[in-house]
Amino acid sequence: MSIEDDKLDQLVDMLDAGNEPTDEELAQKVQKAAREMERQGIVVPFDADKEWEEVASRLDIAEEKRRPRLHMAIYAVAGIAAMLLIVFGIRFLLPSSTDSSTRFAYTRIADTPKTVVMKAGNKQVVVEGDSQNIAVATMPRAQRSKVMQALGYETDNVPTERYTISIPSGKSYSITLADGTQVFLYAGSHLTYPSQFIGDERNVYLQGEAYFKVAKDASKPFVITTDNAEARVLGTELNVSCYDGASSHVALINGSVEVKPKSSAKAVRLQPGQGATISGNESVAVAAEDMEGYEQWLNGYIYFDDATLRDIALAIGRWYNVNVSFDDKSLESLKFRFFCRRDESLRRTLDLLNSFDSFSASFEGETLKIGRK
Repeated sequence: MSIEDDKLDQLVDMLDAGNEPTDEELAQKVQKAAREMERQGIVVPFDADKEWEEVASRLDIAEEKRRPRLHMAIYAVAGIAAMLLIVFGIRFLLPSSTDSSTRFAYTRIADTPKTVVMKAGNKQVVVEGDSQNIAVATMPRAQRSKVMQALGYETDNVPTERYTISIPSGKSYSITLADGTQVFLYAGSHLTYPSQFIGDERNVYLQGEAYFKVAKDASKPFVITTDNAEARVLGTELNVSCYDGASSHVALINGSVEVKPKSSAKAVRLQPGQGATISGNESVAVAAEDMEGYEQWLNGYIYFDDATLRDIALAIGRWYNVNVSFDDKSLESLKFRFFCRRDESLRRTLDLLNSFDSFSASFEGETLKIGRK
């Protein structure tokens, strides 16, 4: 019997036992599976009608009883491959050394770039050095010529072009935009910005996390857009995070910023020391925050105070690009103060985690495992 047949039989047994997931649970599994497939560049073609017929034949359900179940989310995931991914998790997308029962709080990004890369259209150039000004419009002439040539331009005249800079795991990077705004990008982040700001707004697009020191210009607001939120500032310092599959978050260090869901016209104005979490397309939750953690990130630390073990582990997973799993879900909500230098080895970070009495941390294959001691 093939692996697919074996898993399908497990699916049938589950349905026969009355353990069918609710629509909400199924929708969440669909979204998670789709994100993992997209991250790893996996395309799984299937014929929903054909595959449902296979499932239904094993369940021995009459045709007239089967058809109503083909609607909405169940119909969309009726293919065998999708069923395996959604119902039984993302086992086949993860390293072969992991246990199929493992629940991952964070999944590493496959084929992440090893160096900082800047793209313009279908051209790209590797940016060398630990931190440098790569806003093409303000580069020294010699460096500008080199970058423009790599991007396919015959002269160093800077066109009005949009660039995307991508930061690999284990690195952070700072850039200065054409208006003088400084952006400090964290590992796994992508920032899209223009070589020159033209028009009534200064618009950038962020995926991941970055700390902004926005240059003041009362006549031209600086607008940071994420997948589901928008932050509008005139001149301020703020941290914006918008990781895939998570809510967007804006923390205001100083100045003033208006935050709103991307699809809404109603904005919320933050005061220094406040953070806003944007969930979905409408919800904005504002709360007071300790901003020291964001400042310590600028100083080269992974830093958390009174933070959940889940948040700490996710930050470590993103930085080192490793899977993160919890053997006991109740551990995720435990709160700690934790910090380490980002240039520490993963082994040293594990030693620091294991200095706590409430849990143990180990690294197996490509997975950081957290469990009870």
